[in-house]
Amino acid sequence: LYFICWEVGNVGDLYVILAVILTMNTAYVDQMNTGSQGKYNCLPTSIEIASNILDVDFSAEETRDKLGYSGNIFAPDIYPYIEESGMKYDSYTLIKDETVLKRELDKGRLIVVTFNNSNIKMFMDSNKQTQGIYYGEAWHSVLVKAYMDDCFLIDDPFSMGRKRNGKYIGQNMLVPYKYFVGENIYYTSLWK
Repeated sequence: LYFICWEVGNVGDLYVILAVILTMNTAYVDQMNTGSQGKYNCLPTSIEIASNILDVDFSAEETRDKLGYSGNIFAPDIYPYIEESGMKYDSYTLIKDETVLKRELDKGRLIVVTFNNSNIKMFMDSNKQTQGIYYGEAWHSVLVKAYMDDCFLIDDPFSMGRKRNGKYIGQNMLVPYKYFVGENIYYTSLWK
């Protein structure tokens, strides 16, 4: 609810912003529910969450089946399926600070961030609750939906069925900007 209060200028806008946040909440997909290759489906699942928010038809499981291989999927492999769904995209690398990402979000775009999670261990939110769910060393993708103060609001599809307070642990996480800017991080902004 802090995000809503932070964004809203008057009571009339509250209902509009609340509707957007509720849509984002119902858009979440746990990548483990996307077929037999679910544990490798973070990128297509992040795109599926974006498609749910944008009201576009895109399925992580169907995309995996069309690609016809197991293991990790990388962004260039999936671009034709993004276009097929009716979404548009742009890709970026080597972003030095959060300015470019904030500008994309201000345009109403959603951003899939792909990074090597060996650089991100556990981190803490403002309530000192552990938010990071990363371990080991692997490439991983998440969806950046919004920003506030010094954090991005993300959906990480890697919940593996785990929930906290009735929601998936990867849903609506606040992550400090510094974790999502720099070298060896790849960005795909999506819009309708």
